[in-house]
Amino acid sequence: MATKGLPLSLALVSVLLAAASSNPLLAAPNSVAATGPAHVQPGDDAVLVVLAPDGLADARSFRLFPNLPSGPGLPDPPLWLVTASASPQARAMLSTYIDGNSTSQLGAPVTVDGPFVLAYVVVHVSASVQPGTPLVVTMHYALLDSRADDQGSSLDWGRAGQWPLPDGTAGVLSSGDLTVAMEAGPDPGPPPGLDSTVSVASFRASPDALIPVPVMLGSYIRQHASYGFVRITTVPTRDGLLSLPVTGLSRPMLSGSIASMITDAVTDPLPGIASATLELAAATTFWPLDTITTAALQPPPSSPGATYRIHLSAGFVAQDGSLLRCEVKDGTVTIGPSGGPTQEPPLVYGDLNGDGRVTMADCDLALRFLLGLQMITPQQAKAADVWPATPDGRGDGRISLEDIREMLLRAVGVWR
Repeated sequence: MATKGLPLSLALVSVLLAAASSNPLLAAPNSVAATGPAHVQPGDDAVLVVLAPDGLADARSFRLFPNLPSGPGLPDPPLWLVTASASPQARAMLSTYIDGNSTSQLGAPVTVDGPFVLAYVVVHVSASVQPGTPLVVTMHYALLDSRADDQGSSLDWGRAGQWPLPDGTAGVLSSGDLTVAMEAGPDPGPPPGLDSTVSVASFRASPDALIPVPVMLGSYIRQHASYGFVRITTVPTRDGLLSLPVTGLSRPMLSGSIASMITDAVTDPLPGIASATLELAAATTFWPLDTITTAALQPPPSSPGATYRIHLSAGFVAQDGSLLRCEVKDGTVTIGPSGGPTQEPPLVYGDLNGDGRVTMADCDLALRFLLGLQMITPQQAKAADVWPATPDGRGDGRISLEDIREMLLRAVGVWR
């Protein structure tokens, strides 16, 4: 680009404008983009994130119409929609219409600097899809201001497939198609030493009580995520079994405070259904402890001996709006005999999550229990009682801050 002869200030402006026009991350306010993982394993889910990468200016309403079948069919489509929902911050600040689900928050027009997550979309890849198959998701969207007819024609256009909205439509800040291109097959995984896991453990439980299932985040996700979405589903491993109902999710602890950083934490569908969703936002990044939430599962009385897969779908976004790579690891729960002692693993004092060692994850579980933020099993409560220390590691019959301090010492290799 030639700048010869221009004053220095004008030359600098022209250089900056050229850089902005060539950099897709420097989008204008009210532009909308969608992102997702590069690879999805056949038979698994992908979480897509829809966001305004450079913020909003005088926005009032957001509309999103995923162009996908709403479930499996005959023949089985390669991709189908599991769920789509407005983000917590979009529900709180905008009127939204996401795949038939609407919210109405018609307050003052919204102006936000920086990335603004608008919606999460979960899609399922058929198990019959061959590795290497291209997978493309398209979605129609419209971002509207206060001049738009919030209940009228804009919805009709989306339903009728008349997209993008006609030029000159009053109140349209931006509209069009969003495309996310993926490929069927295993993710190459994070670089060595980068812990980007979102996981649940495998364990045995009794059918006589609620089963607390902690969802754990790796250090990379905890340190860099500002927005997140986790969906938990229980899947029977043999025919003839019903899924385990997810009856609740604990509120996560975020950096700086236990609750004040949370924009929203919801369960959806309603308790008693076999899946639940946690959507959250933080002003900074997550608190540096492993557990982001604990799901409560209710085993049916007739389930002894049954094994269920605890399936996770997850997506996390950094403060700059970039999608973080997640390595999702499912777990299993096997229901023990009814009315009798559950076949618990050998007890290791200080080990609450059953991995055979005392780590910061165990300290996290004990602290959350002490603060009343989550449930633990009787076996976990017994393992958490480590103070005052005795030769065999047990404590005094109760859980206190002294127990957590003792667990921290054991986690860093100091045994007293």
